[in-house]
Amino acid sequence: MRFLQTRRENLGIYIKFGINMQNGLDDHAAKKRFPSSLQTRRGWADYFEMKRSVEPHLHQIEPTNHCPYTCIMCPRSQRMKRELGFMDISLYQKVIDEVSTYAEPVRSKEIELFHFGESLLHPSIDEFV
Repeated sequence: MRFLQTRRENLGIYIKFGINMQNGLDDHAAKKRFPSSLQTRRGWADYFEMKRSVEPHLHQIEPTNHCPYTCIMCPRSQRMKRELGFMDISLYQKVIDEVSTYAEPVRSKEIELFHFGESLLHPSIDEFV
């Protein structure tokens, strides 16, 4: 199985398409399966830009990026270059206030209090919840 990759630089999105070489399909044949507008990087970029909404579709807040673990699947321990720290409660409140102005379908989604850190290490996590 060989994969073609298209990358949208600004969004960091990767799309992979599997091409089965046993069926005699090559890159040229694979391109013919997509509309002409999706046969270039620019075409894919325009497509994703068209699909982007004004409001976020996922609420993920990172109270801290501290973590005592070094899980092998997590890029945090080896690739994260950010300074370690804890989010200030005033910044958290500002984010919550902004989310409350969004449309109902966005507001009603859950807010996840994690990203690269272990949120329970934040000394004021009880105030966030």
